[in-house]
Parts: sequence; C-alpha cells; structure tokens
Amino acid sequence: MTLTNSQYDSIIRDYNRRQAAHRHLLEERMREVRRALPRVKEIDDEIASASVACARQMLLGDRDKTTASSTIMTPGCYYGNEHVIRGLFIGFNNE
Repeated sequence: MTLTNSQYDSIIRDYNRRQAAHRHLLEERMREVRRALPRVKEIDDEIASASVACARQMLLGDRDKTTASSTIMTPGCYYGNEHVIRGLFIGFNNE
C-alpha cells in the first residue's frame, strides 16, 4: 500500500505537531527543575562555558589530532556524565 502525497503530508504534520508539543513539555520541565534546583542551571552554564573554551583551545591550539584529543580529556575540558550526576546529587542532598 502506497501513500498519496496528501496522506504523507498529513502524517508529517501530525508528527511535527507532536514533536513540538513534546519539546514544549520538556522545556517546561527543565524550567521547573532549574527553579527547584538552581545548581542544575549552574551546571548547564559551566558545561556551556567549558565547551566553548575547549573548542577555542582546539581551534587555536595545535592542530595535531592527538593533541586535540588529549586536550578534550584534560580535567579543565572534560565534563563527563558522572560530574553532572554528582552535581545533581549534591544539590539534592543540600536541599
């Protein structure tokens, strides 16, 4: 069974509508979390700053792939999930 163009367009419109609604729910939940736990916003800001600093370091630093890879893994440039999770738990424990 093949779809007509109008059927396909209808499916895509519905998918896009659902995706936008879910994105809106996610954004609202993140706002609630950031209001309840200010440390989460601080962590997001730290990650963004570190990401920009690492990208800048890679672009301005040695262009050798080995050096660029090792730059990402240095303590000042690496934010693994465990750091984020640890920060969240610290925030919960302080509340």
